[in-house]
Amino acid sequence: MTPPVIGLLLALYNANTTTDWVTVASAAKRVPIRAIVPVPHVSPPDPGWAPQYPSPDDYRTGVDMLKAAGVEVYAYTHLRNLSQPCCTCCGNLTQYKGWVDTIKTTAAFDGIMMDNNDAPWSAPNEKNSGLGAMYQPAANYIAQSGLGVWANGPHVSSNGSDIRANASEWQKYLKYSNFTTLFEMGVEDWTQDADKPLNYSHRLGWPTSKLGGYVLNIPDDPHQAKTAIQTSLQLAVKRGLSWLYPTIKCQHRTGSCTYANLPSYWNTMIDVVEEMNRNGGQVVPPSPSSPPSPPRLPTWKSDRPDPTLPFGGYPLLNTTPELIFSATTLDGTYNHNVFIHYLPESDRLFAYWKNGVKEEDTPGQRILLSWREGTQWSTPVVAFGNLTTPGRATVMFGAPATTLPNGHTYIAASPAFYNESLLPHPHAAQGAQCALWPDSMNPRNCGPAASYAVLYHSTLLLRRVYANATLGAMFWLEGPPALFAAATQVFNIPSTLDMDEQTRLDMATLMSYSDDASRDVSKDVSTASTASTASTTTETINKEPCGQFTGTTKCEWCRGGCQKYDTIHYSLGISNERSTLTTADGIDVILYRAGHGSPLFASTRINQTTWSEPLPTNLPNDASNLNAGSLSNGLKYLVHNPVPRSSNGDDTTNNGRDPLTLTTSADGGWSWNNTNVIATCQTLPLGNCTPRFIHDVDHGPSYPQLIEIVQKNSNYEGTWVAFTNNKEDVYVVKVEL
Repeated sequence: MTPPVIGLLLALYNANTTTDWVTVASAAKRVPIRAIVPVPHVSPPDPGWAPQYPSPDDYRTGVDMLKAAGVEVYAYTHLRNLSQPCCTCCGNLTQYKGWVDTIKTTAAFDGIMMDNNDAPWSAPNEKNSGLGAMYQPAANYIAQSGLGVWANGPHVSSNGSDIRANASEWQKYLKYSNFTTLFEMGVEDWTQDADKPLNYSHRLGWPTSKLGGYVLNIPDDPHQAKTAIQTSLQLAVKRGLSWLYPTIKCQHRTGSCTYANLPSYWNTMIDVVEEMNRNGGQVVPPSPSSPPSPPRLPTWKSDRPDPTLPFGGYPLLNTTPELIFSATTLDGTYNHNVFIHYLPESDRLFAYWKNGVKEEDTPGQRILLSWREGTQWSTPVVAFGNLTTPGRATVMFGAPATTLPNGHTYIAASPAFYNESLLPHPHAAQGAQCALWPDSMNPRNCGPAASYAVLYHSTLLLRRVYANATLGAMFWLEGPPALFAAATQVFNIPSTLDMDEQTRLDMATLMSYSDDASRDVSKDVSTASTASTASTTTETINKEPCGQFTGTTKCEWCRGGCQKYDTIHYSLGISNERSTLTTADGIDVILYRAGHGSPLFASTRINQTTWSEPLPTNLPNDASNLNAGSLSNGLKYLVHNPVPRSSNGDDTTNNGRDPLTLTTSADGGWSWNNTNVIATCQTLPLGNCTPRFIHDVDHGPSYPQLIEIVQKNSNYEGTWVAFTNNKEDVYVVKVEL
């Protein structure tokens, strides 16, 4: 095997031991990684911001996991007290030795990273006594403690072409460290003068294996990032470095931290490092060949929607929408994003949705649930309540239900805090909308879809749904998230580990699918169904690649199989609302909602390989959620709002999100040629096209979820579509196909 020529430095400035750290450990199987992590009770990288730490045992286990994967793990410390005081944290050697002692007893670190180790020529205000007064005794104490020394500094000049000290001067510092990072400079500075003969290892008389640096300002866009990362890493090898971290723009600020999350281009970066090591430090250009054929995309063959015609020109099916819940000032005027699910064991149908006091996604929003009893829907119960605590206004977002192979069904939700600093933006709260994986996946499959997104971890709540129409206790899938520590205590919310043995086994089954894109879920579910009793045989099984075990096909429920949303650049205007299907010839397809005036986008993959880049289709869509999948008669379906509203986005006329249509494909998902209206606000029994309450609203029927029940002798055999109207009233309609 060719030895690696370049390794990845990583400022892993969080304590997400079950998410980011797991991702890093997985990557370490492919590339060398040397990581810095913050340590409990030691000043963090940004003194105004500190990560939320897990329990001491869990933290220690996280460090052990990284090391077992081959990561060299260094503890973070400050050392800048000589050139200028950065903070009150780092003022004397006694305090620093206390940190070293704490680090030594916290976990089995490989060493300690000494940040801001300035020398007189790289920090104008540095005292000439700095070497003997602080750095040398601190480094010696680390070494005497049996730990390695990573020194961040002294630093070379910003343009990389001049080293303002001779080798003997530098070696006064270098000789005390096992490893030194020589710079933190922007990619523009790093890549200039690329043709000049510069080699840090030669100039300093120091081994390449002991030298590295940070290249900042790598673009967020994965495609632009790849080129910048390749160039930066190749220059590192040329300039005598064995380690580099191509990272994001340096922004130290209270409430966040430069390196608090893995970069959005993480997977791309790992791929590039692995390729370079495989090819002796070079990026091998692709062999000359004809450009690859563009991926095949679904095509709209139905009539184009005409907003000047009734219902966009589409025929209206003879349906009878059922009202599940109507908005009231007492029970909440905002109701939206409904999910529908079926319990075959007891032949029960239920629906649940977001319910807010007045406006969309504002404090107090909760999740309500209703059962169909005979021909009526029950008075809803609170499935996931308002978790607001003093100083932490909270908003609840719904997520799809799942029925596991053993027949146990769980509903899910994800809380988000109401970030008033984002106001007046309408989405100041950003939850894991429609998503079941805000846990153990990074980059997360569930947006949110804006550049100001707050990425949550470990915020998935679940409840068991029993055959007798009762709900089990609400619990966190993973440990209590620090963001909602107060809510966990006030509302006495347990975690999976606190639950009974059967629940723990169920969650282990659920999580086993989260990162396994290659697992053939249909076989697992089919086997489980035939092994079940006749009363629990589930013929609603959905075999789509990202569908849940049974029920809807929201793509966010995809066990590692979907396009990771963080790899889709914001400039495309794609919302993180997706649905999926598999064509008759075995091609997986994701359909994405886009903005006003834009069609649906699509990604495809063959044989569970990498998803293609999302590309615009000609499938019309009115900036609304969608649902797609397969029917038992062999047709593929798409439920959405295809008729565009007026060009200025005016939502005061009768051309909002109306009508709601069902389009089918008879050729396995490629040609969509039969469109019918299944609901319109013009004929609904309550609400019509005029909202009854004043709030932010896209009026009309929208956000559909389809479920087909083919279980024989069921009271609900057939195809059902749940939706909301005017974001006020919740409906379901049975569609005869």
